[in-house]
Amino acid sequence: MDSGAPAPAAKGNAEKIGALQKELASGRGPASFSKECREFVASLPADFDYGLLRVPKDWSIPDGERLEIFYYGRFHVGNKAPVALVNGGPGFPSWGMYKNRLGGDALAGMPFVFFDQRGNGCSSPYPSVSMEGATDAAGFYSSASIVRDMEAIRKTIYGESVRWKVFGQSFGSTVVHRYVMLAPEGLDVGYAMGYALMSDWRDYRRVNIEYGLELQRRYFERFPEDRDCLHQTLDMLVARDCPGASTDAARMDCSGPYAGKLDASFGNPNDWPKTHENIAAFCAAPPARPATESPKEKRLDARDIAIHTIVTQEYLPLGFDPADPFACRAAWDRLSGRNDWHDLTFFQGCDHHDGEELELYRRNRTRASSYLSLAGFKDALQTHPDVRFRLYSGEIDPYSPPPYYADESRELAGRISYQMIPGGGHFDWGPIIEDIKSDQ
Repeated sequence: MDSGAPAPAAKGNAEKIGALQKELASGRGPASFSKECREFVASLPADFDYGLLRVPKDWSIPDGERLEIFYYGRFHVGNKAPVALVNGGPGFPSWGMYKNRLGGDALAGMPFVFFDQRGNGCSSPYPSVSMEGATDAAGFYSSASIVRDMEAIRKTIYGESVRWKVFGQSFGSTVVHRYVMLAPEGLDVGYAMGYALMSDWRDYRRVNIEYGLELQRRYFERFPEDRDCLHQTLDMLVARDCPGASTDAARMDCSGPYAGKLDASFGNPNDWPKTHENIAAFCAAPPARPATESPKEKRLDARDIAIHTIVTQEYLPLGFDPADPFACRAAWDRLSGRNDWHDLTFFQGCDHHDGEELELYRRNRTRASSYLSLAGFKDALQTHPDVRFRLYSGEIDPYSPPPYYADESRELAGRISYQMIPGGGHFDWGPIIEDIKSDQ
């Protein structure tokens, strides 16, 4: 990666979180830190390292407007190679990845770096963009900008010559794929879970719904009585609230709000006992019809606008259909003819885009795209044979199921490794952390 400028100097590269905690406790510290950020910093081990790095908002203009990127961890443990950890999103800080999944002793014995992606957490927030400025502004918060921020962090802590390992989950997996394409010289091994590249982007939603239905089928094999009671209850609710619903599509439109209120988690067998309890309660006391918000009435705040635009630019190629941006309705038409409408109710998945959301898709359709193609990623790996790449999926991940990974694992067979984690969901990273440790 050529940023056009040396990495900016860091504040507190050798300081400990404990020093920052004392500053914040006395009412001092960075003025940009929110109340939530201050509370998170206070929860970290006092012996953690941290830094607050000023980077260009637009990496093509090194001397332009600056953003602050907060990073923390244990930067040095013996002579072991460091690992950077990239959380999912976009639109989330690193805090959940650290506190809920990788805190405590999970990373013991290895040097590691977490950071809050630009726009989130203790880093500079997303801008207050309007509909008119969303496409241009959100481009500065894409995975490409995040990779450049990471390179600045790496060079600040370790210098130019030390390459690190990078683990990314969900949107973080997108960042790891992008790293191979933009900054392979800084990457030793990439570990990616929760997102993979497909040959045809229009297959994502179809695969997601099909696999969700498969997990639901497994659930009903274990709790067959739940399917009977759910079907009967949905029939009753549709007859009560939508007596004119004479087609399967109309019945699903009517039943959708109920599915949204029923906490039925089919994607993780560990949650099935609780789902079984919730379904029993739902059938025993059918709810009143939930109020729904018309898409035309839905308003997006500045943060929503930024995140919607980032997602559009990252995952949709130029020229997509703005009325059905994720090719969802086409996939739904194929599936609805082969599945019972009662079961499909829980996997409708096709938002009725209208109002401001539809306007955002229209604006982004031909103006900007950061879309990652499988062909482009393959070329990058072939050009840089020294970069190792490991791809992982969870066996029962309802968000990015194993079929997502078929194209990438097949096209890059022999160049990357692929592992499906038995019984793993979207957040089951234990085997990956063990692989990272064994690669030290």
